[in-house]
Amino acid sequence: PPPPPVTSALYVACEHSLDPHPFPLPFLLVTDGLSVGLVPSLLHLSAMGCQYTRIARDQKNWQVFKGNNLICLDGRIIMGREWGVVTFTVIILVTTATMFLGVSGPYLADHLTPAVPLFGGLMSSLSLLVLLRTTFSDPGIIPRGTKFEGEGCMPAADAACASSPIHIRNVEINGVRVELKYCFTCQIFRPPRATHCSTCNNCVEGFDHHCPWVSNCIGRRNYRFFYQFVVLISLTALYSMAFTIYHLVSEARVEDTTVGDVLGSHPTLGIVVAVCFFTIWSVGSLSCFHCYLAGAFQTTNEQIKARYERKRNPYHRGSWLSNQLGTLFGPLPSSLIGLRNVAPDEHPDEASKGGPSSVVSL
Repeated sequence: PPPPPVTSALYVACEHSLDPHPFPLPFLLVTDGLSVGLVPSLLHLSAMGCQYTRIARDQKNWQVFKGNNLICLDGRIIMGREWGVVTFTVIILVTTATMFLGVSGPYLADHLTPAVPLFGGLMSSLSLLVLLRTTFSDPGIIPRGTKFEGEGCMPAADAACASSPIHIRNVEINGVRVELKYCFTCQIFRPPRATHCSTCNNCVEGFDHHCPWVSNCIGRRNYRFFYQFVVLISLTALYSMAFTIYHLVSEARVEDTTVGDVLGSHPTLGIVVAVCFFTIWSVGSLSCFHCYLAGAFQTTNEQIKARYERKRNPYHRGSWLSNQLGTLFGPLPSSLIGLRNVAPDEHPDEASKGGPSSVVSL
């Protein structure tokens, strides 16, 4: 009978041909370059003395990606490996918003206006959306080079020669000399403002930092969303805490009791105030720092290394407002890694040789 449809992703190159066998799945394709047969398992091949090689068929870029990222939904989502931390972040955000809207929302709608809880819910929703956008996006990962790229650098790849001038190239940007350093891991000269992230094991364009709370690198393609997140979550915490305190004080006055008695009857209000206070203290200061960085058009990495302490920032747009607008509304570059594209052949010369051990394309 004819063999079943080809559903296996594995080819096996064998020294000699085998007759087709009506074995059920899983099965393996076997070829000597001339004919194709089916076998039930690698054990069957070994028993017959076949020399075989596993070769993936039509692999996509995400399947051969060498970074330390988690990739989901056929390459549509890429993130860091701190999925537990970002899950905790989402749970805290959603739980706090739910407690505020569920307990204080009805009281504020009755005693002030329904717009107060509605606006609070809108701010919480926007914060969650930009958080997920930051987490599930390519931050600006730069594709790795081939082993032939930077050919003059490879013989001096040891640590003793890493500072050799051959590993540095100079370019001029807006009248300022900028050094491009060679990355031995990615085998490329890093573009300006790019840095290799040791956590994700990728060179990232416009690298700012790696944030475990959003489980991703922050780079050129997702910095604006991270910036929006820290500002939005700080404002949301300030808004929620202010109206929660108003709820406590107002209800204590109306009931002619103390704030402590109101907290005793509504303990979730105390939790909301505590979480919001901690968020304002931590994330609020972070949002102020990034507001300064966006106004200066610098990254956290550049600020820490005092990159522009003794020379002019060649990327500055001329004013604080222009830098802010460029950060938030400037053009968003396309992803360079093309995770859903078919991966190119890394050894085209070897694949074109053919011969008795070549794989038959079906």
